[in-house]
Amino acid sequence: SISLNESQRQRLAPPYNAALKPEKNWDIPTLAGAGAIRSTGNDMLAFVQANLAADENKADDTTLAKAMRLSHEERHKMDDGQAIGLAWHIARDGVTRWHNGMTGGYSSWVAFVPNQNVATIVLSNTATEKITELGEQITRVACGQDVKPPVERKQIDVDPTILETYVGTYAMSPQFALTVSLERGQLMVQATGQEKFPVFAESKTDFFYKVVDAQITFKPDENGKVDKLILHQNGRDMEAGRKK
Repeated sequence: SISLNESQRQRLAPPYNAALKPEKNWDIPTLAGAGAIRSTGNDMLAFVQANLAADENKADDTTLAKAMRLSHEERHKMDDGQAIGLAWHIARDGVTRWHNGMTGGYSSWVAFVPNQNVATIVLSNTATEKITELGEQITRVACGQDVKPPVERKQIDVDPTILETYVGTYAMSPQFALTVSLERGQLMVQATGQEKFPVFAESKTDFFYKVVDAQITFKPDENGKVDKLILHQNGRDMEAGRKK
């Protein structure tokens, strides 16, 4: 459904942001397919079962089956080995079709692996990219692969006077920077062209995001003044110098 009736509205899971604080539902009147559809686990199971069946039974010439198979076909190959169909992302294995999404207070993941008759769904009322990470791991487990559990990070309190020393803008390139601010005792980081997100301390200098699998380390110079940070993401350590 896009417009919910009263019964559906009463069953709608309340939305939360990555910090587990209440969010507001988005209303998307234009391009509703991009984020206005509300669904349930049972509905999504029917959807992935239909996609698996259409892929398995090539002789099924119903309009729906042919449309689903058409959506699975590769349209463009990326340099990193992934590809895209009609809205479906195609993993590097060339078989797994997946898609994710996030709106205000919600995130989701769906995938199916035709040659293994496997499909996975994750629906969450928390807006965080962690759901994509979780969906990928569940899909691998369902396909019989060994998966290491994510690292559990423990949050600690840091004196606000220390947090204040991290406030500033750190340039990774002339076009991209991380702006660090302190708002009501919470350290916030905003990348160029992106939303502002909170980061949480696991030591006095090491911080982590909850919205995405990324961490930040603040590095002091020989005089103890923080002059750069390192962003740890996707297996890379990217240094950014503080603007004077």
